[in-house]
Amino acid sequence: APAGLCRRTRPMPRIALRAPPSRQTRQARSNPFLYPGIGMIMQFRLSDTYAFWWPVTVRMPDPDKPGKVLDQSFEAQFLMIGSERLAALDGEGGDQHAVLKEVWTDWRGVEDENGSEAEFSDETRDRCLDYAHVRLALYTAYLEASSGRAAQNTQAPKVKN
Repeated sequence: APAGLCRRTRPMPRIALRAPPSRQTRQARSNPFLYPGIGMIMQFRLSDTYAFWWPVTVRMPDPDKPGKVLDQSFEAQFLMIGSERLAALDGEGGDQHAVLKEVWTDWRGVEDENGSEAEFSDETRDRCLDYAHVRLALYTAYLEASSGRAAQNTQAPKVKN
């Protein structure tokens, strides 16, 4: 070996370094409402109205492939309603129309035919609710959200014709 350079005859020992605790872990030790890996656990707050955003995936018939579907997604804003009100609305006519007219209040990520952002209104909401596949996706998303489960699979269930 050239002068000043030494040649290693043994491999360097591997040292397992322990990473310093994350900011979240340090906070969790001092805050009983914060758990590592979960995030902030908020204190329950009772209010008269509760609006929230939830992902919706609509399974649309593919115009180019007969018998196939396309998944199209957007976010819907819903209002949480109580179980008694939900049962009363669901009983009116036996469909989801009445429920969704009351609980679906806005959207984001929806485009019109020109590719511009579509504006939410009572008219556009009613046009969407006329299509069974859109109505089913929205109703499924609302029930998933109101059950308290996190959105894991935003796919609408397959419907047999």
